[in-house]
Amino acid sequence: MYETDLSGEDFIILSDQPGFRVEKIEQQASHDLFFNEDGSGGKWTIEGVDPVFSEWIEVEPSEDGKSFHSLRSDEFEPTIPDFSGESYAAAEEYISGAEIPDTYMVLPAANKFRIAYETDLVEEVIIIAFYLLHGD
Repeated sequence: MYETDLSGEDFIILSDQPGFRVEKIEQQASHDLFFNEDGSGGKWTIEGVDPVFSEWIEVEPSEDGKSFHSLRSDEFEPTIPDFSGESYAAAEEYISGAEIPDTYMVLPAANKFRIAYETDLVEEVIIIAFYLLHGD
């Protein structure tokens, strides 16, 4: 399995806008139910299952005050709810109809950053999302 996100990494937010200041960065993770039925090693989400999301958690600036250290996936675990009974039922139904016998698994699905910033002209909030790919 590999993840293509900023989980547990240092990063810097830069802009060429005059007076740019990061006011607050929050991070959120989500899980989804994934399956693999074609033998390729790739994993896909299951139709009818909605991902579950953690709470937004504030990312503190690093000691230098300019960079940030993102949270690791395991730091979100206590705030990610379990899937609903309907989601598990949809996953079971999907798997039971598959041509190749398989199962499903809970895996991280996305890593999002909500960034509140100011410039000399505006105050904005943007969300940057990293959707994760899973495979062999």
